[in-house]
Amino acid sequence: MSGTIDLREWMVYFREATSEVASSALKFEGPRPAPRRKGAPGAETDKPRPGGFISLLSEGASLRLGITATLEGCRTLARSLLGLHPTQPVTDREVGDAVSELMNIIAGRVKSRASERDDSIQLGLPMFVEGRVQETGSMERQAAEIQLGPVDCTLLVYRSKRAA
Repeated sequence: MSGTIDLREWMVYFREATSEVASSALKFEGPRPAPRRKGAPGAETDKPRPGGFISLLSEGASLRLGITATLEGCRTLARSLLGLHPTQPVTDREVGDAVSELMNIIAGRVKSRASERDDSIQLGLPMFVEGRVQETGSMERQAAEIQLGPVDCTLLVYRSKRAA
């Protein structure tokens, strides 16, 4: 293990892993920057949006990765992961399970990348969150807007400032 991994570096690993999963498991072209949205910078990432989250824990790190989208965007991601036609209905439970599994797959690839720097990383259980994750003063966050196929998504990395 060679020191703490910077939050920006976690985001690089996250983007790379998401790109791989988008083209393999989701059968989309890799992510690309999302189109600029109107409004204040960062305003879109502050709105409550559903998404999948997972913890990564190690001797030197404690962080949470997340991918969020609109509810319809999450439905599109779920259909793609499940190999369903774009018009086929999916239940809320199927959406939650599929987006959680998508996050688990992506986090596994993030872990593989980061393990060269920290071989003690363990993945937590993925979860689907319908509301906004509330940050506290002891947390820091990196966010990146991307587009997976037709879906505008936000990648989020949260970490305790003490772990920085």
